Amino acid sequence: MLKMANPVRRMTSLVSRIPKDNLNQFLSRDKTPISVLLLAIVVGIVAGLLATLFEMAIHFVSEYRTDWLREQIGGVIPLWLAAFLISALLAFVGYYLVHRFAPEASGSGIPEIEGAMDGIRPVRWWRVIPVKFIGGMGALGSGMVLGREGPTVQMGGAVGRMICDLFRVKSDDTKHSLLASGASAGLAAAFNAPLAAIMFVVEEMRPQFRYSLISIKAVIIAAVTANIVFRFINGQSAVIEMPQYDAPELKTLWLFLVLGALFGGFGVLFNKLVTLAQDGFAKVHRHDRKRYLITGSLIGGTFGYYSCIYLKLPVVVFL
Repeated sequence: MLKMANPVRRMTSLVSRIPKDNLNQFLSRDKTPISVLLLAIVVGIVAGLLATLFEMAIHFVSEYRTDWLREQIGGVIPLWLAAFLISALLAFVGYYLVHRFAPEASGSGIPEIEGAMDGIRPVRWWRVIPVKFIGGMGALGSGMVLGREGPTVQMGGAVGRMICDLFRVKSDDTKHSLLASGASAGLAAAFNAPLAAIMFVVEEMRPQFRYSLISIKAVIIAAVTANIVFRFINGQSAVIEMPQYDAPELKTLWLFLVLGALFGGFGVLFNKLVTLAQDGFAKVHRHDRKRYLITGSLIGGTFGYYSCIYLKLPVVVFL
């Protein structure tokens, strides 16, 4: 009995170290009306539908571009030139919409949602949603790809704020919960991964996320609802197929430690290169619209050119 008391004492000591305000907020009785959870369902439905349509639109643009270049343009002009021009045009559309109507829609969009959760960034959903959707089709369709994670998170968060405005939500805590719920719903529908979406909001956005029972409930409900919408439209198959491998031998496990360290180093290097590329792009265009559009179009066309040269066809990888 004395030995069993030590773990209990340790757990009691650990709990006592948690700030009482945070602990009381999370464990307090949930007095929020059920209407907030119903709004989370609405957010999940709308954000899930938007993210699913976004994935289908990107796939359509990329496949249509590939087939059109192969069947219609390949015999008229050189394939590499056609790939350059079409990709440049798609990039031009994306850059123009962002620079003209919603500059906050540039980049991944996740920092914008984190800033909105902190209350330091506005969410102009009536501009962000159409610009991010159409501009994202142009940018991703041209081959400039860092993934659909950021766009769907930003559009999902914008949907959460849109629902708040449409239903005239006054509570700041409710607005915060629905904003986080929209981000979770968008990511869940983008990759058919509700658990990953929930963990993304809870872990990645932990400095901005207000931990409470109602916020956790809203995030979970929105993510699951969005995933149901995705599966209803696209079926039950996984977005990213995971092959089955045999268990590695015990003597080779140390190689996974080396691999993890290498990926950690590459991840830091990749982030720095992305930041340097963004800074270099800003130095080139100097916030002048003409320079901005010309530079962006040339970058998009270059991606199309290299995909044609090295892959023989303009292939788009957007995961």
